[in-house]
Amino acid sequence: MRSLLRRARASARSIMDQPLRTKLAFPRRLHAWTDEDLRVARPAPHETRTDVPTVNLYGFMSGTLGLGQAARLYADALHQAGVQFRMFDVTIDADGVRCRMTEGNVAPADPRVNLVFVNPDHYAELAPLLERGIDGRPLYTIGMWFWELPALPSRWIDALSLVDEVWVATSFVRSAFAGHTSKPVTLMAPPLAPVRFVAPRDRESIGFAEDMYVFLFMFDFHSIKERKNPNAVIDAFRTAFPRGDENVRLLIKSSNGLNYRRELKALLHRGSADPRVLIRDEKLGAGQVAVLYASCDAYVSLHRSEGLGLTIAEAMLQGKPVIATNWSGNTDFMNENNSMPVDYRLVPVGDGDYPGAANGFWAEPDIGAAARAMRLMAEDAVLAGGVGARGRATIEAFFSAEQAGGGMAERLAKIAEAL
Repeated sequence: MRSLLRRARASARSIMDQPLRTKLAFPRRLHAWTDEDLRVARPAPHETRTDVPTVNLYGFMSGTLGLGQAARLYADALHQAGVQFRMFDVTIDADGVRCRMTEGNVAPADPRVNLVFVNPDHYAELAPLLERGIDGRPLYTIGMWFWELPALPSRWIDALSLVDEVWVATSFVRSAFAGHTSKPVTLMAPPLAPVRFVAPRDRESIGFAEDMYVFLFMFDFHSIKERKNPNAVIDAFRTAFPRGDENVRLLIKSSNGLNYRRELKALLHRGSADPRVLIRDEKLGAGQVAVLYASCDAYVSLHRSEGLGLTIAEAMLQGKPVIATNWSGNTDFMNENNSMPVDYRLVPVGDGDYPGAANGFWAEPDIGAAARAMRLMAEDAVLAGGVGARGRATIEAFFSAEQAGGGMAERLAKIAEAL
């Protein structure tokens, strides 16, 4: 134990003395896996739905944020359902909001609906760029919006006047919007299955031995570190395995940390107290992320709030036992049978901890409960395997591209009847 503590202190000093890029990347072997190597061919789409209007789909189609990934998943589901659409890639930088037409499944046609995967905080800037009908009138516009707290910021409430309808991915988000508008707020469950990539278990690519039990957590610093709560994952891991010599590891994979250097340094410092904690900050392709899922044994998310909880659902789809806070959007697909929900208490959002959260509240997960679940998963392979299998079955049964695409197509057909 003393040798481990000496190594930890030395690691802490070396990490804080190094440039942040140093040793934050995964082994080069991981980068040998490309999306093209691992991608599963998409099933042939259904015949084109002639009763459904052509859709303009706007979103961060080339972005790595969860909103961009969600837009791509919903686009795949529309394609599977036989809905014709065009895609517009939205980018936001210091120069403002821009969008350009990119791929889709239809040549330029006469669109009648705009489906927009850009949240209200930037929607007003994008609105003037949205296409209009051939008669110059605004198209029927749907905001596909995600939010992570029970109450909406005032700017988001104002943005409701700019759309005709709101689509949401979970009942948690629907509750946040429904109290502020008489317009339709429609639940469109996310298309999370089938697996788009078949990835191998490759421990060498993540730097761990095969006999280690590896917990994984992933987050993007752009999504607010305080909300994602990686510190709690580290604390629960160390509480679960306090001796220091247990053959377990924790991998925290973040992205965009170099844009938040103070927060990244603080996370590295916290993790460096235990040499079994590995933190990597790097943008990876979707196929490489699939390798991470395949190469871990369990997934942990001690978030304070999630609008959806995409990484949780993705881990469940890979058959991994999931340990996660039992509050917010992920409770639409998590329960005590298919995962390890973690108890919590509701607390006020700290000053400055989350934009637009004045007087808001979120969950503080129970570190002791999370630690017990982590220890149980590591010690009982049969139990962990059963939890993982039931989690995968849930995602496959209720969050398929076919179901999501069909639901969107039916709603669009009804909208077309009223136009």
